[in-house]
Amino acid sequence: MMPEADSKLAQTVRDALEWDKSVPHERIRTRVSDGIVTMEGTVESWNQSVDALRAICGLPGVHAIKNMLAIAPRHLMPSTVRLAVEHALEREAASAAALRIEIVIADGRVILKGPIPAWAEIGPVLDAVRAMPGVVEVENLLEKEP
Repeated sequence: MMPEADSKLAQTVRDALEWDKSVPHERIRTRVSDGIVTMEGTVESWNQSVDALRAICGLPGVHAIKNMLAIAPRHLMPSTVRLAVEHALEREAASAAALRIEIVIADGRVILKGPIPAWAEIGPVLDAVRAMPGVVEVENLLEKEP
């Protein structure tokens, strides 16, 4: 039987996951033991895993989180992922910079290579690509132009 504090925390964790619209809570199983939350299940993107962590990391009583979530993206054609990556780059980076970035896609992994005008543009580009359905991992090989 679960101690009362863990039982209350378990309900608080479930409520936080359900409340956050960016978290696919119905796919996430949670366990609480001595304030340690374990999340298991499958999500579609790295971003969903991070969103689940963010939703519960600041809850009172959470001492640690074991993120055991697997990432299993919807199966998308590489050409579809490439087009979405290009659109994200056009939105997030200067248009000229987006055109010079090489995009390599394999099994949900996206590799971005090439020059970018400013370091400030790299973060938003990476965030946009990571948030896309079908992307499991993003490797950043972008470099600031001299």
